[in-house]
Amino acid sequence: MLVLALVAPPASAASCADAEERAAPPNLERIELATLCLVNSERTQRGLKPLFRNRLLDRAAAGHSRDMVARGYFDHTSPPPGSVGPGGRMALVGYPESGQLIGGGENIAAGTGGFSTPASIVTGWMESPGHRSNILSRQYLETGMGVAIGYPGQSRSEGGTYTNLFAARDPAPTSGVTGLEGISRVRSSTSRLRTRACTARAGRYRSGARRSGCSPRKAIWRFRSDLPGALVVEVRRRGKHSRRMGIARLPIRAGANRVSFRCRVAQGGLERRLDRGSYVALIRGEDRDGVEFGPLRTLRFLVVAS
Repeated sequence: MLVLALVAPPASAASCADAEERAAPPNLERIELATLCLVNSERTQRGLKPLFRNRLLDRAAAGHSRDMVARGYFDHTSPPPGSVGPGGRMALVGYPESGQLIGGGENIAAGTGGFSTPASIVTGWMESPGHRSNILSRQYLETGMGVAIGYPGQSRSEGGTYTNLFAARDPAPTSGVTGLEGISRVRSSTSRLRTRACTARAGRYRSGARRSGCSPRKAIWRFRSDLPGALVVEVRRRGKHSRRMGIARLPIRAGANRVSFRCRVAQGGLERRLDRGSYVALIRGEDRDGVEFGPLRTLRFLVVAS
């Protein structure tokens, strides 16, 4: 059982959106993304490949978190009736879709209040040798993340219960393992959102921008993808009143890609242009069937001209 201690959040928390958010019903998806971001940050800082999410593993992990809260236990193996461990949960959801499972692991944690944030959870895991070993294993390439509201045996409405599954299969999947690694360059590329923006009111312009508009305001991302599909960019406004602005879907092809993000997102069937302000983008890849691949990337950017 993982016991969380009061410690400072990891340095990587600063680069992962929502790392300090407490688990709550409206933000479970963001909590899961932030936790995976922190886990992958711990790996990449040590020269390891980032894990990429598998939806079947997500389903198994989320089911275990909900079951622990509902039945009031905290363990890797569920109590009878229907006792099952991590390997059994993977098999029940049909993982792996192809190949053979050659290794697996699982981290679980539960916390309330400030201890229910992704930063606190991952810090606790990294300070525990067994949990740390799972996160930093070179064998694992795929992962599943599931968070449920509640604390096993105490509350079904407060706190957060986390399950992180790790898996390796033979043959190892190739799609997505290196698919979006080039997006790590996105932080420097998106500086163009600032340096190439024009301010028409002040009569100043850069990079050949016309005084009447700000058409050069965009980010250019160059990377390689193993699969054709789409780059999905979910944009959220940063600050005290953080909110989801919408999603941009940018077509990509197998091989080399050069993609332009023009600060436009869609929400509720309507397209909107981002106003001035500070934003965070969660970037993932999807194949033609809508299946997520590639490690998640998180970046922050400024829009300085509307």
